[in-house]
Amino acid sequence: ECDVLLSWGLPLNEWLKDCRPRLSVVLAHGEGEWTRTLLKASDQAIDHVIAVSRAVKDRCCQGFPTSVIYNGVDCSRLGRTRSRDAVRASLGFQPGDFVLGYLGRYSPEKRVPLLLEAAALLPPHFKVLMVGWGAQRVPLLEQANSRIPGRYALANAWNYLGDYYQAMDAVCLVSEVEGCPLVLIEARLCGRPVIVTSFGCASEVVQDRINGLVVSANPASIAGAALQLARHPEWARGVAAEGKAYAEEHGHVRRMAM
Repeated sequence: ECDVLLSWGLPLNEWLKDCRPRLSVVLAHGEGEWTRTLLKASDQAIDHVIAVSRAVKDRCCQGFPTSVIYNGVDCSRLGRTRSRDAVRASLGFQPGDFVLGYLGRYSPEKRVPLLLEAAALLPPHFKVLMVGWGAQRVPLLEQANSRIPGRYALANAWNYLGDYYQAMDAVCLVSEVEGCPLVLIEARLCGRPVIVTSFGCASEVVQDRINGLVVSANPASIAGAALQLARHPEWARGVAAEGKAYAEEHGHVRRMAM
């Protein structure tokens, strides 16, 4: 009954074979095989595709009319209720700790274990804060207890994410595949330097050592980036400031809707 149907994550050919809307628009928000499979299973029911990065368009949307619209975030999710010191103390971190953070789903493509292995290569005052949910939570707990006992904290949150971002000294996103992850935008809006691998939109929105750090997908590379940030705090603040300026200009949800 609708004039425009916006969908994602569904194989539409079967669903819409008897009830095609006037205009069917599909959101492609990942660069992996899952997205390609869904688009193929919807090829008879798609009029247009919106890709969240040029990488997603190039890797997944060939054969479909496609526009690129980068993700934006709703800053109301980034509210704060406590000071940085209070949040860090509640999580067991000390004033001199350097906290590497992750926020998101615990799933294989996110490669969170790499972050724990990186921390294991670093001095004891480097800690890890993982804020998230997912099937890999128990294996991650076991790995953290084995590799960095007493040097990590876990939390779960949907709102007031600013409390957790401000508790981090750097936000790490070392995924195998992504599109345009909201965490990358949120972290920068909160003034955190980011350490990322070359997924999806990373090469389009992150300039290495200018507004973020781009690393290889191995613990030594991640650990090296963390050491650079910790040893050069003024430079780290500059990287964070450049990242925040980029996110303020390009990362708000109102920009995505324009």
